[in-house]
Amino acid sequence: MKLEEVWPALREGSRVMNSDWDAGEYIVWQEGYPDGIPINANTARATGIAEGTVKKFSPYVMRHTSHGDFEPYVMSQSDMVSNLWQIGSTDPINPVVIGYDFEQNK
Repeated sequence: MKLEEVWPALREGSRVMNSDWDAGEYIVWQEGYPDGIPINANTARATGIAEGTVKKFSPYVMRHTSHGDFEPYVMSQSDMVSNLWQIGSTDPINPVVIGYDFEQNK
């Protein structure tokens, strides 16, 4: 599938992966925090903003790595034009893509 075909599912809460990626890698839509959340210690150190200050966060895409970590995701040129995208489940217990099991392959 092309990116424009999977994007609506990503925005609606499905996990999305590219079959060219390592096992266990996928992206998810993070709604952000439109009403704001208190800045934690890590963010305070990085930004110089006082811990506990309430700041708004815009929506963003997070990537689950093959090592089990989450990181911010910035799409590469190759990913943008890929036709190897797949839509996974919105079910965190059974996030399966036909022929691919995220939990089994993490």
